[in-house]
Amino acid sequence: MNILNLVPVAHAANIDSVADLVQLVTNVAGYFSTVFYILAGVFLILAAFAYLQSGGEEKKVATAKQRVIYAAVAIAVAILSSSMRLIVDSLLTV
Repeated sequence: MNILNLVPVAHAANIDSVADLVQLVTNVAGYFSTVFYILAGVFLILAAFAYLQSGGEEKKVATAKQRVIYAAVAIAVAILSSSMRLIVDSLLTV
């Protein structure tokens, strides 16, 4: 059995115009943002779990709160960055 037959081959994207390039970049950014949202959600859950497991120790509680805030800010920045394309698009269209 040849191992190369098991590996999926990525087909080259047919880019014939600027619109095709914009669509390709939009698709790739969409995939990355989906992965980012999933990771940020996982980190938010882990931070909340660390908060619950802190047992009232001030240092652990402060660290857990800080992690929750960082995860929430990351999600907010991701939402804003996703909507920036729409905002710029609406400003530039006549």
